[in-house]
Amino acid sequence: MPTLNFVLAQFFGFVSLVIIMASYFTHKKTSFLLVNLVGNVFIVLSYVFLDSMVGLIGISISCLRGILFLIYEQKKKQPPLIWMLVLLGLIIANGVFFYETTIDILYIVALCLLVVAFAIKNVLALKMFIIIPLVMILIFNLQVGAYVNSVTNALEIFCAFLVTSYGAFGSSIQRMYGDRLLSFNARSPQRKNIKLRNIIKNR
Repeated sequence: MPTLNFVLAQFFGFVSLVIIMASYFTHKKTSFLLVNLVGNVFIVLSYVFLDSMVGLIGISISCLRGILFLIYEQKKKQPPLIWMLVLLGLIIANGVFFYETTIDILYIVALCLLVVAFAIKNVLALKMFIIIPLVMILIFNLQVGAYVNSVTNALEIFCAFLVTSYGAFGSSIQRMYGDRLLSFNARSPQRKNIKLRNIIKNR
């Protein structure tokens, strides 16, 4: 029979799932960072009940990372390199002092990659790059028993792939046909009639 801690961990994991999924359908980096941060807070709560110290401290550092990048994004600035190094140092120190199993190394590397990912200004490129560390965190969560968090990671990967594929496809279509459509609209009878009416009106 599942323990109360296990049930609570999965419940908070489910709440984070809903919130984080919503973050992938935001169009601005500030919105993405804010919604993602709220989702990570609930992941912190889920790790509290899983007794995974590396996971708990790691996701707490992720919340700190989210706050830092959100503050600088609102200022339209890139976080100073020193802050990036501090975050990476905290993540590595977490792995060194609270190392339990080999799988923890995978989680630490994934968190380091996420720091790099969040430094990317273009939100579409960010969501594309983030797929790599998400796969690594998915494997970690399956190993420590964070099953709902694992579902969250799987859906994050799917949403990131879907959003980036759609964005890349849409950009390609626009590049391929944008000039033709503009040229067609400029030559269309409706456009010419509008120009003619404007000329007559001005007279």
